[in-house]
Amino acid sequence: LHLGDEPVYCADVKRDGTRLVLGSGATVRVCELGEADDIVFGQSDSKRKQGSVGLLTHGVLDRTTYYEQALVLALIPFVNEEFYF
Repeated sequence: LHLGDEPVYCADVKRDGTRLVLGSGATVRVCELGEADDIVFGQSDSKRKQGSVGLLTHGVLDRTTYYEQALVLALIPFVNEEFYF
């Protein structure tokens, strides 16, 4: 699980190697935009706050909500173990 500006992938691998579960959030491929965002949007340290996704979606998504989906999706097999084998 990496919470930078890259996609989030959460994995569960059984010890015997029979199961691999991945959850991935939405991805927007961009270069490092922190400094540019601050200049263009008149912000300060935006990459540590709402990030590019927050600025570009006008606050509809922020850095936290951007990664929530990947984490929730990766947990599905753990809360529904009876459906996974």
